[in-house]
Amino acid sequence: MEEFVRPKIVISDDTMAAFVILPHGPDYTVDDLRNALRAEGVTHGVSVRALVEAVEGPRGIIYQVAWGTMEGTPQDEDAREPEIVFNFPQPAERPVSEYPVDPDFKERWQAMLALDTVREGDVLCVAKGNDKRQRGTGVTGLPVLLGPEPSALATSENTCLSADGKSLLARRPGIPYVENGVVYVMDHVVIQGNVDKETGNLEFVGDITVQGSISPGYRVSAGQNLIVEGSILGSASAGGQIAVKGGISAPGETVESGGGVLCKFIENSLVRTMGPVKVAEAILHSVVEAEGSIKVTDPGGRIVGGRIRARKGVYVDTVGTDMDAPTVIEVGVSPKYRREFSTLEKDLQRVQEELKNANKSKYSSGFNQYDRLRVKRLILFLETQEKELYGKLRALRENMRRLGSGYFRAQTIFPGTRLVMGVNVTDFKSRVEGYMVGVIRD
Repeated sequence: MEEFVRPKIVISDDTMAAFVILPHGPDYTVDDLRNALRAEGVTHGVSVRALVEAVEGPRGIIYQVAWGTMEGTPQDEDAREPEIVFNFPQPAERPVSEYPVDPDFKERWQAMLALDTVREGDVLCVAKGNDKRQRGTGVTGLPVLLGPEPSALATSENTCLSADGKSLLARRPGIPYVENGVVYVMDHVVIQGNVDKETGNLEFVGDITVQGSISPGYRVSAGQNLIVEGSILGSASAGGQIAVKGGISAPGETVESGGGVLCKFIENSLVRTMGPVKVAEAILHSVVEAEGSIKVTDPGGRIVGGRIRARKGVYVDTVGTDMDAPTVIEVGVSPKYRREFSTLEKDLQRVQEELKNANKSKYSSGFNQYDRLRVKRLILFLETQEKELYGKLRALRENMRRLGSGYFRAQTIFPGTRLVMGVNVTDFKSRVEGYMVGVIRD
């Protein structure tokens, strides 16, 4: 007896049509096709005439056997425009983006900070109202909406629509506002002068341009990028890139960036970034840490003194001076791991010193029984700490050995330079020319 082969049923993506394909061989009846359609959920708009044509017609070709139905036209819908509901108070006018440094600066800046701000991805507004798409019933018996998803929301440079087209989202952090019915996000402010006592410390969720310098003792924090047309002599932080036309010379301050640092020189400063560092002329007596690479790009560019840490590598013309200035270059390992390792080493030295003193004190002739018990417990506690710190150092060292790679390229290396590749240490006792190790991959 020939085995029954079920007909193949195909349903369109919008569920407004169902098709059947009958394989060669078996004989089929209209009831066979009805049962096959019902098994796939097709219950609406089935045509008996189409089923008969499929049964009697040639095999192996596709027949449409069910049609969805419409329930009116788009013109029958309520013609009211959707209501736009804003998620922020609308300012009376476009926010000010340029701030001259003058006696009125702080008042204007505080007025700007009082406005609502948004982060990337925040919902700016929502369109609420009747859906004007055409309604119908699919071949599965379920209601459907036909036509493109409507949207009454206009986008601008720093905004975009949500996936369903009913919400407007911020593409960048900043201050939202409405102009001629369109929502904008002001993502950039300009400081027309130096950051100093007349401005105070400054912070903004978007980009900041300083058309001057950041003075010692003052700080600028940008949620995105920071551009300084003068120099950084104070503290600075940015979620994105920091670009400085001049240099960074900020003893006792900190410069931190999530996206990289570009500048003319770095001197007597602490600079940390999750990205690369590109310096034109020199890095002098500074601590510079980068999860990317550190490059001094000009011919004759120098790194002198300090500690340079780069996960990817270091590229420079000259390292050190003929005065044997101590200069440490560490590559191949995240600066975060290097700092953690140094902290653990210091903690271990402290615990070992305390343990040494405690062991000496337990022999004191002036101690009573209670004092000796207290010292014994302290020694036990310090020995436990010492063991834990040893374990953490071993694990971290092994991780650094496993991950350590990177590169170091220098045309001239003077004595006094120490190179740490992963956990391997090279001390340069004499002048070396054309030193290259590792492969540049960035």
